[in-house]
Amino acid sequence: MVWIPLGSIVSVPIGISNWLWNWQTLVGATVASIVASTAAYIALLNTRRLIRNADNLEERRRGRKHAAIRAALPLALAQVINYAQQTARALNSLVQNCDGESLPHAIVPENFIQNLPSETLQMLAEFVEYADNIDVNIVEELVSGMQIHNSRLHDIAERNLDPLRIILRTELMARIIDAARLYGAAAAIFAYARRQQDLLPHTASWEEVENTLTVHFQIWNDQYQQMIEIRKLKAVLL
Repeated sequence: MVWIPLGSIVSVPIGISNWLWNWQTLVGATVASIVASTAAYIALLNTRRLIRNADNLEERRRGRKHAAIRAALPLALAQVINYAQQTARALNSLVQNCDGESLPHAIVPENFIQNLPSETLQMLAEFVEYADNIDVNIVEELVSGMQIHNSRLHDIAERNLDPLRIILRTELMARIIDAARLYGAAAAIFAYARRQQDLLPHTASWEEVENTLTVHFQIWNDQYQQMIEIRKLKAVLL
């Protein structure tokens, strides 16, 4: 064994010196790469954890919002049913006042147009927005149907002021069917709103509309049969 005193100058061949220098550089680069990769992986894990926590918080927030809207939904549906009944009653009064198959000029009363419950529409729209993983087609139909129905009622009132424009009796009965469809859709949603069911029906059935016409709107006999024919012919319905 050869001892080299401290402070001594040892001559190392150039080839070995270059090899040692290259090896040292490679080790340093490898260590730096490992450190950087580890830091990047830790940062990725932290980012994923933050995103997951944010998603969980958002999911809980949406769940609480949906629960709150669902709790208030029965009141909104009751307002829709009241709106449908009032408009059907007003339309049926016009049907009874028809002269033959048309409505006389300027006979629509000032109180014919019922106020559309805008706060109810807003609540139903929010229900659709926060109802994750639920088929909300029937609620969407209800919201759009109420706006279309209200627009058609305004059109009837305006046209009745023009002596050159005719409003047919069948059109008024078609609008009563519109009101019955709104009533039927709202009634079909009640079971979910009251937590009796966990799913919504896709749409209101014609049987529910028929039940509304006869039981709730009390339309029978010839007029009811005419409405059935209107429905079969698909005349100006929602």
